[in-house]
Amino acid sequence: MTIFGKRNKNEALHANIIRLQELQRNLRKLREIYGEVRNYKIANNLKKICIINDKIFKEISLNQNKISGSATYIDYYIPTLIKILEQYSNIKENKLKDTLNESTVANIEKAVDDIEVAFNKILNGLYKGDNNDVYVEIKVLLSELKNIEDKT
Repeated sequence: MTIFGKRNKNEALHANIIRLQELQRNLRKLREIYGEVRNYKIANNLKKICIINDKIFKEISLNQNKISGSATYIDYYIPTLIKILEQYSNIKENKLKDTLNESTVANIEKAVDDIEVAFNKILNGLYKGDNNDVYVEIKVLLSELKNIEDKT
C-alpha cells in the first residue's frame, strides 16, 4: 500500500468516527426528547424508535463498511426526526392552539408510527446483509468440506 493509500484509508476512518460521534449525539438528543414527551402513545413509539436506533448504531459501529451505506439515515433521517419532534414539543409546551398547529401535531403523531416501521426496515436491511454473508459462507464451507470428502 502506498503512503497515499494509507492516508486515504486513515481519512476515511476519521470521517467514519466523526459520523458515528454525530450519530451518537443525535441519538442522545432523541432519548432526551423521549424523556420529555407527555403523550403516552408518542412516548411509547419513541421508546421503540430509540431501541431500534440503538441497535442500528451498534450494528454500524461494529461493521464500519455499513457506515457509508447508512449515510442518509445518519445525516438526514435522524436529524430531521429530531427537528420534527422539537417542533412537536414546542407546540405542546407552549400550548399553541390554532388550526395549523393542531394539524401539525396530528401529522407528527401519525408520522411517528410510520417512522418506527421505517427504522425497523432499516435495521432489518442491515441484518439482511449479514444473513446473506452467512449464507454464502455456509455454501463455501460445505463446498470445501465436500471437496475434502471427495478426495478421501
